[in-house]
Amino acid sequence: MRNTVKSICTVKVTLQGRLQEDEIMYSLLTNISGQPFEKFISFCFENADVFSLTKSSWPGAGKSNEFIRVMQLLSPYHTNTVHTNHWFCYRVPEGYDIEIYLFTATAESKRIILEQYDSLFYQDKAWDKPEDLCFFQNGRLTVGSVSHERICFLYPQTKEWMALTELCGTWEEVPDEAEEQIKSELHGKQAFIVGGRD
Repeated sequence: MRNTVKSICTVKVTLQGRLQEDEIMYSLLTNISGQPFEKFISFCFENADVFSLTKSSWPGAGKSNEFIRVMQLLSPYHTNTVHTNHWFCYRVPEGYDIEIYLFTATAESKRIILEQYDSLFYQDKAWDKPEDLCFFQNGRLTVGSVSHERICFLYPQTKEWMALTELCGTWEEVPDEAEEQIKSELHGKQAFIVGGRD
């Protein structure tokens, strides 16, 4: 069964104890790699309950040994695969699909990510493994990235998420890209996408 991203309304978020009518969004200006990447991943896994990776659109994507190995390592935490033509900051023409894999964020899945990746964006060449790491908390996209475009947005739902802007990388507040927001829903250990903006 294929899940399709559908439209949702922008949801108000609570920051520093008050309800915000307009969402705050931050854009990452520099790549995060090495020790700062470890801090970034640790922070996200401490605060998120779901993360996602995407199969790239490069020819042969998903068939390399590296791709298969990473997916096998993460398979115990894989909850769902989503097919859509629009994911976070990424669209493909009608008739084509983006394949997204959702996983439960645990201490063990964090360890695997840290063993298999050392930066958020490409550094020297395209990866042969899943990319575009995104994090969700309570069904809302909080951190979204597109590895090959060097895009990463933070949608801080709480004051705790605001701390990420001080922890690592260089961030700037930018106009909200609500149309790129994605919403997921959890039922036990199963995660699936129920909304987004198309």
